Amino acid sequence: MVWEATLINDQDHAGVVCLEPDCAGLDSVDTHELCAVASPTLCKSLTQVRKSGALPVIGYPPDVFFGAVFMRRILPALTSEFRLDIRCETALVPSALSLAVEGVGAAWLPRTLCASLLSAGALVDLGPSFGSADMRIVSARLSTPRPQPAETVWTQLPVFMAELGRGSKGNAQREHRD
Repeated sequence: MVWEATLINDQDHAGVVCLEPDCAGLDSVDTHELCAVASPTLCKSLTQVRKSGALPVIGYPPDVFFGAVFMRRILPALTSEFRLDIRCETALVPSALSLAVEGVGAAWLPRTLCASLLSAGALVDLGPSFGSADMRIVSARLSTPRPQPAETVWTQLPVFMAELGRGSKGNAQREHRD
């Protein structure tokens, strides 16, 4: 079965919409922030970047999820202040992380992925002036009959997420379509 989803670029309704006809509902599992980070060495040269306007960037292809988020939610504001110097492009988030640590350019990464490197000083958060995007992580549920073990897992998902302490309020939030 093929699933289609789209990113809504709307402040009040940002998220993923399930376009599959037998999608019964979406569960909000968690939220993540896509934040701008760079190596400490690159951060030291940001005053030069601000003067020249050329920001070295590790980019994502526009046809992958993070590329679409970057293009729609971060790039418009960023290009009003900087000329981007795309040093490399990768669809692989762990590669973008490694390249950012090495000082190749600024990268927009899920905060949860780079939190330990930010704490250790291997990366620096560039802050809101470089743009960020909140992303809602969802699981989609089919309305077609499922085996009992699958139904049990689906039913226990909110309990599991609450125990992990994830989500905007520590609970998975359900949204069902009738």
